Amino acid sequence: MATYEYNPNTGAKLKPGETVWDVANNRLITQGQEYGSGSSYTSAQNAAAQAGTTQTSTPASLPVSTPTNASQTAQVADLTNKVNVAQQAVGVKNQITNLQAQQAALSQYGLSDTNQLSQNASGQWVPNASTQAQLDQIAGLKTNISNAQTAVANKTATSATATPQTTPNANQAISTATAQMNANQTAGEAAISQAGSSLDDKFKEYTQQMTDAQNESNAKTEALLKKMGEDSTAQLLAQFQTTQQQIADGYKSYFDEQEKYLEALKNQPTAVQQLQTFREQQGLPQMEQQLAQIDQTIITTETLLSNLESDIKTRTEGLPVSQAAANRLIAIESKPLSKQLSEQLSARQKLAAGLETKLNTVNQFMSAASSDLATQKETALAKLGFAKEKAEITGDLATDSLNMFQTIQTNMNQINALRIDQISNDTQYRQALAEMGFTYYQQQVAEQKADIKDRVAYQNELVKSNLKPT
Repeated sequence: MATYEYNPNTGAKLKPGETVWDVANNRLITQGQEYGSGSSYTSAQNAAAQAGTTQTSTPASLPVSTPTNASQTAQVADLTNKVNVAQQAVGVKNQITNLQAQQAALSQYGLSDTNQLSQNASGQWVPNASTQAQLDQIAGLKTNISNAQTAVANKTATSATATPQTTPNANQAISTATAQMNANQTAGEAAISQAGSSLDDKFKEYTQQMTDAQNESNAKTEALLKKMGEDSTAQLLAQFQTTQQQIADGYKSYFDEQEKYLEALKNQPTAVQQLQTFREQQGLPQMEQQLAQIDQTIITTETLLSNLESDIKTRTEGLPVSQAAANRLIAIESKPLSKQLSEQLSARQKLAAGLETKLNTVNQFMSAASSDLATQKETALAKLGFAKEKAEITGDLATDSLNMFQTIQTNMNQINALRIDQISNDTQYRQALAEMGFTYYQQQVAEQKADIKDRVAYQNELVKSNLKPT
């Protein structure tokens, strides 16, 4: 099972149980911990973790309007989480400042790992106690080497004034010494060449890191700009079209109700048509016709009665009919006519009473029908008013939804702008780390080359000193 053993930021070996912040993966890792099991933190916790502590509280969310549906709830929740990007940008800037101070201390004291540093009471980064003891020991060794080199130089100067030893193996010793010096020189040049090659490799590595950081930044920035531009515009246009359709659908129902109302008014029968229909249903035209016929019969009978005396006189004129006989004849003929007239008048009275009753019924029906028509009209007008009110409410809700969506889009664009700034800061931070890493490695290689040259020179001086008489 693979575990974390080295600092992912500096490459230095971690101490047992040591915990550091993994900048690239945005998490804390601990020596001996299994790969892939590091703890992730929020932006506020990241800043605390980079300062050496762990914060467990969740950053306060920004106040937002109460969403009206599940989609808006998800959008607002996503918006609240993204607002914390600004806090992470501040944390990254503080981290860059802190790391720059650490790198400056590493360069000043010739160290290679931030674990060799600690902050003093003034907040400055200086070697910790164990590292300072090692530096003191190295300084002592350098002093000893310098003293040894001085002693060798003095011995060489003294030997130069003495008489050279003459031994049978002198030439062999000189040859061996020369070969040793050549070997030392060759080994030194090889080591210097290897250090230079390593420096070239590191330069390519750090250059690639800076290029990758810039390419990644460009890709992320382009994606966010596309989201803020094309995608945001497309979403806003789609929401606007949806809003327009909702408003149109709402008013369509209102216009449909208007059409139904007008059609209902158009199809309603007129008062004259209703009166005529109900008169026919009640048989009033036939009764009126019968009454007219009876009236005509009564008029005819009354005419016969009124003309009976003159008619008899005309018929008996020139005949030997006395006045008494004429009166008796008038009485005889007038009796059935009077009876007929009485029957006719009685029938007319009954028919007129029935006709009056029917007329009263028709009048009541017409009054009720007029009331029904008024009620239907009021109901239709009420439905029309409700449809209009519903259409207006639907339009207002759709407009509010569009305004809320526009507000969310604006906030998201602002957050994406902050994210672009954070990506730029992160890129500068990564490039600055690469540049500082290469500069530090370049200094180490230069010091390594100088040390190699010093060792070669020192070894050659030792070889030369062995050829001089003591």
